[in-house]
Amino acid sequence: MHTDIWKKNIIIIIITCLNIACGTSNCIYDKVDSNATFGKSRTDLFIYLSENLKLPQNYGELGIQGKVIVQFVVEKDGSLSNFVILKSLYPAFDNALIRVLKKMPKWNAGKLNNEIVRTRYSLIYYVGR
Repeated sequence: MHTDIWKKNIIIIIITCLNIACGTSNCIYDKVDSNATFGKSRTDLFIYLSENLKLPQNYGELGIQGKVIVQFVVEKDGSLSNFVILKSLYPAFDNALIRVLKKMPKWNAGKLNNEIVRTRYSLIYYVGR
């Protein structure tokens, strides 16, 4: 019987700590009602990247092809932060992609319960044939 009470108290403490640590203004959400977007359509992001991303000079010589996955946070004001390469293609290319993302115009932030929130976003970018 004492064990059941102890378990309930631990669960309450953990939930309370999560709520305090998160705070409504600093949370980064993975699941939202309205995802963060760039531009007016999904293709706007890829058009922007194709026009602004410069491949490393030795790209052709090395025959690099595949995908790079980068994760970042779309802030409430539409700026991007917290870049992490989840799957590297080639270090010079990974760095070039992050440089372009950092220089992008503002995004449309995600929404949860009709409030603008910080949103985690994963981008898969294919290179090659």
